[in-house]
Amino acid sequence: MPDIEVRNDTKTPLRISMILGAPMYYSNCVQAGDTFTVHVASSRYTFEARVIEEGNEYSLGNSLEKAGIITGAVVRVSVIKAVCLPTICKAAGTASVVLGSLWALGTFGGHFTPPGQVALASAGGLMNAAHAAGAAYAEPKGGVVLTKDEWVGFENILRFSIHANDGRHELVRL
Repeated sequence: MPDIEVRNDTKTPLRISMILGAPMYYSNCVQAGDTFTVHVASSRYTFEARVIEEGNEYSLGNSLEKAGIITGAVVRVSVIKAVCLPTICKAAGTASVVLGSLWALGTFGGHFTPPGQVALASAGGLMNAAHAAGAAYAEPKGGVVLTKDEWVGFENILRFSIHANDGRHELVRL
């Protein structure tokens, strides 16, 4: 588990985060010339930097909300995959369409039988989960100036620099 250092080599304060589905590690104010330091698990992270604007802070509540939406969609798909469609379903939206189509074809013994009603309700719930997960990521993120994926491996320490060249922000591994 390495230590990560991200130095803000711009002229303005930044919000900096490391995202793994949702912001896992973040600082809402890294002054110009200062360093954001965190001890993390080895994984592939999306590094994100935002200029500081009202309402674009990272928060534990926001991260947990996104994680809950993703978990809800995954759990619903997992249940449907295990019970009804072991090899077909790959995501909530796909599972919803497949399950709804099978219901329409009468595969579950008729549209108004108890299995048919369960299939129809499950298809609707899966589509709602897919929409909720998509909406969580469709929210506009104000002030984003940098987004870059990086592998964080098993090194003891990794150092990065965020700098701006001709108005374009870059994350550079040092």
